[in-house]
Amino acid sequence: MSKYMVRDGAVLRCCFGSCTGCLKATQVNGVDLKKGKEAVITDFLPEVNIPSFGTCGSPLGGGPCIPATILPWVQGKKDYLVGKIPVLMDDSILPCLRGGIIIVERNGQ
Repeated sequence: MSKYMVRDGAVLRCCFGSCTGCLKATQVNGVDLKKGKEAVITDFLPEVNIPSFGTCGSPLGGGPCIPATILPWVQGKKDYLVGKIPVLMDDSILPCLRGGIIIVERNGQ
């Protein structure tokens, strides 16, 4: 599996969602690169960073997708920090309380 840093606008997919969505990187640390903002593991807030994925097919929360992400992304790059926070990598995952797993489908680079 590839290991690239993720940028603002990366395409995300939830295993229970009916469509993909784009990550919105929040840059509170002032870092804005030429090719886009780097995403960090704390870019996990529902409807701020993480979009709706259409219709949720989870047995725990079917209907319209409203992401229920309460913890940072898993598997950030701990040896590359942006504002003291590990950057998000394209092999990182984000669990949803409705049972879904959100992955990076395209890293935005």
